[in-house]
Amino acid sequence: MKRTTALLLTLGMLLSLVLTACGSGNAGTEDGGGDTNADGEKVITTSIYWDYQDLDPATFAHKQPNGIVSSIYETLLTYDENLQLVPLLAEDWSTSEDGLEYTFYLRKGVQFHRNYGELKASDVVFTFQRMKDIGEASTAGTKMKVDNFDVTAEDDYTVKFTLKQPDPNFTMNLTLWCGFIVSEAAVKDLGEAFNRTPVGTGPYEFVDAKFQEFCEMQKFDDYWGTPADVDRVITYYITDSNTMYAAFDSGELNMINSEDGVRTAAYKENPDYSVIEGMSNQVVGFGLNVDSGPLADIRVREAIFYAIDIDDFIDNYYEGQQSKTHSMVPESCVYADLDCFQQEYNIEKAKQLLAEADYPDGFELTIGCYNDNRQGEAVVLQNYLAKIGIDAKVEALEMAAWGDKAEAGGFDIWYVGFSCSVTPDDFLVRGFRSDGIFNYSRFKDARYDELLDAATNAIDESERAANYTAVQEYLRDQFVYYPMYTLKKTIVVTNNISGDCFNVLRYPYAFEKLTMN
Repeated sequence: MKRTTALLLTLGMLLSLVLTACGSGNAGTEDGGGDTNADGEKVITTSIYWDYQDLDPATFAHKQPNGIVSSIYETLLTYDENLQLVPLLAEDWSTSEDGLEYTFYLRKGVQFHRNYGELKASDVVFTFQRMKDIGEASTAGTKMKVDNFDVTAEDDYTVKFTLKQPDPNFTMNLTLWCGFIVSEAAVKDLGEAFNRTPVGTGPYEFVDAKFQEFCEMQKFDDYWGTPADVDRVITYYITDSNTMYAAFDSGELNMINSEDGVRTAAYKENPDYSVIEGMSNQVVGFGLNVDSGPLADIRVREAIFYAIDIDDFIDNYYEGQQSKTHSMVPESCVYADLDCFQQEYNIEKAKQLLAEADYPDGFELTIGCYNDNRQGEAVVLQNYLAKIGIDAKVEALEMAAWGDKAEAGGFDIWYVGFSCSVTPDDFLVRGFRSDGIFNYSRFKDARYDELLDAATNAIDESERAANYTAVQEYLRDQFVYYPMYTLKKTIVVTNNISGDCFNVLRYPYAFEKLTMN
């Protein structure tokens, strides 16, 4: 309690300082409003639990592609609510019959923030050539496979990409964080400061940020599309969920992402708040480190799967606020096999498998999770394992510390949410391929890699779908990852905020979709 109170006091001081700097007046009045500053601007105050280490899309860390920068930068293409490709910065595009040439026709009159001028084809060329120049340090370049294509400006509003080999994911990748278009003039003018002063074409422009404290954006008045209703968005860095809820309840925040089923149910009953719900592109579950020790034995891993009472978890811990998944990957993904995972709960079978593996009395292991609501879920998992003699210790860490330890193979069981974009590649490739950058399970399986490569490289659509099904089934049968549920996004706002702020490509929020009375 003392620690939470201290954090809240620090947050309150920070909120007061930032809102004062913005010309803000009240923050949290009795009617649940308190959301305009002294200039009459509509202001959203919310939080995230990871920090902005780098706001340059060419070198984003894995935690960066989120609703904050997605409100600042834009891409050539995007997906609509039916997961169909539609134009964004490009008003149209064409593809050659052999799938090696893509030509994009840019919208005219699109302006960059901070008076950096009109978007031109040269900016698009610069964006991708810069990834090539940066090399391996460009996470976006790796994702885009920039070495597989050349990009040229045919005129001021026409851009041509010429691929060396067909890439079935090319247009999809253009819709993601790795396809964010930057201003050539801004990058050259700002130099190293660009990674802390992003300049894009989106509905919001960057105002200010302070490491591990806040990030502030304001509505871009010269936006080419439908203008945002909310004038200003201030996002605070809060790693403790209790602090977040306390700040929201006191009126210091007016928008939060709530994953606590009990608290969410209470907000639904309170007329001062509104709850906005939608399915996410994130599956929550746990993976097993198969590198050594008891978990290297597939029988032990299977025993752990049998020990999980998923129905009890959903009905009692989450009080029905989440739904169990039968998919190995987020259900929103194209190629997700929605009937793949049908794990039985059977304590006796679990004990039998442990005995066969020479662990009749169980053993000790560690469960690593974030120190937010995931900690409570990990404790439930701990209790399930205790029923088959496994003594599990829960180690809850802040996201950065958790990531460092997980990447070093420091947890026997890692518990986290995994996000995908449109296809399940982000999950299947980065999470479980032998060279995957987030292969916390130390899973190295040549057959899995072969099946996955066949799926990601297939050009024929029916062959591609069949290969994705095969790789999901194979992963399931190795008992390396247990998908608990596809996360339902639950946004709680004060009752003067409304709108559908969800988008499969955006995490956590699409602020420009919100309105405020």
